[in-house]
Amino acid sequence: MNEILRDYLKQIDAAIDDVGETLAEQSRRLREQREAREKTLKDLWSRQRQLTTLQQDRARFDELQAENERLKQREEVLRERLRSVMKQTKALVEGMRA
Repeated sequence: MNEILRDYLKQIDAAIDDVGETLAEQSRRLREQREAREKTLKDLWSRQRQLTTLQQDRARFDELQAENERLKQREEVLRERLRSVMKQTKALVEGMRA
């Protein structure tokens, strides 16, 4: 075989090996990027679920706060009525003693 042809074939083999290595490296990088993308998407979905839950909790918290305020007002009215009943009872007891 001609030495020039043999050298040329060796260069072609070396180039093919380089291309193969480059393709293998690019495949590895692509796989890593896909895995990183999937992980990022899962993290985003998880955070979106957490955000949705927090928003629902916030809405429920506002409702509970309003209910709590309403109950506080009702409790104050009942306490005032109880004070009035206690005063009247006290007056009745004192009236009966007199």
